[in-house]
Amino acid sequence: RVRELKEFNISKLRGKILAEMHGRAAYGASCFLLVAMGAAMGVLFRGGQIISAFALSVIPAGIVVVLLLMGKEMVANPGVAKPLGLAAIWGGIVALVIGNVLLYARLARR
Repeated sequence: RVRELKEFNISKLRGKILAEMHGRAAYGASCFLLVAMGAAMGVLFRGGQIISAFALSVIPAGIVVVLLLMGKEMVANPGVAKPLGLAAIWGGIVALVIGNVLLYARLARR
């Protein structure tokens, strides 16, 4: 009984460490990508639609933060497969990369 509890706690601690490592790396990447997205939107909406550009920038940031927190909780939970949590953490970053590629492709066509 004590051994099982010890193994459970060790597994949970390893999950928390892994979640924190990936969460911090993904959060740093998201900051860079969100700044790049904001710059592209600033150029696209330079006519005076500042509120529109700001609103469109906040939506991806909110989604990324929710995915990061959800993924960290999934990785820290011993009952959930760790690759699912890591996919949630990095899925938001992949979506930001795709969004930035599309925005900068649109800017390049202008």
